[in-house]
Amino acid sequence: RWQHFDTFKSVFADIVMANFAKLGSAVFSGDWMLSQQGTKRVGFSREESTDFKSFNASAPLLNPFTPHFSVNFKTGELRANKGTISGDLTASTLNLKVSSSGAATPDGSICVGVNAVTLPALTPGSVRSIRIFNPGGGSSSPLTLTGATDKVVIDRMADPSANGGSQQFVMSKCGKGSGRFFEVIGYCEALNSKTVWYVSELNNGKNAALALSGSDCTLRPFEAQSSTL
Repeated sequence: RWQHFDTFKSVFADIVMANFAKLGSAVFSGDWMLSQQGTKRVGFSREESTDFKSFNASAPLLNPFTPHFSVNFKTGELRANKGTISGDLTASTLNLKVSSSGAATPDGSICVGVNAVTLPALTPGSVRSIRIFNPGGGSSSPLTLTGATDKVVIDRMADPSANGGSQQFVMSKCGKGSGRFFEVIGYCEALNSKTVWYVSELNNGKNAALALSGSDCTLRPFEAQSSTL
């Protein structure tokens, strides 16, 4: 639809975008704008895909195709595969993803019902928190924490300069079904390639250090326990 303005020489056009119309690398579907690249569900895994036409704008959470980036211009909802924010971030609530990788390196912030967790190396100058939630009635299974590389260690003393820790720790009676809830906080100094993960237990307000040093939940270097694994 064209309309001429008498006050100045400008022409405006109402543009009608067809479903899945492209504009550069962006695709439009309903109220959504999404990237052509994303992942598609194949069995129980996801693979890189450009099948953006399988995106269902009316039910984006149920899509076989998940774009790497999408935004709903009507509601303001934004979904992104990753992002970097250099300034402050303000939010009303924070919903953390439950890891789906089990004993592998966590792909979320909370691991539920696990006997082993591989802790990753971090980018220098960064911090990450992972919570381990093992609900149950008191299983005797151990929890094994392992550094992903020889540059990743686990410790319970929050002192990076101490140069302590072990690449693998076994925590007796703290695994799946133990009724234990832990938080591990990883830290990598800006000028250091070593990542240290510090362990604390959320123990109904009790002193975490005492809980970790108790006879039923102790941290032990892997070397001393290798014959039992």
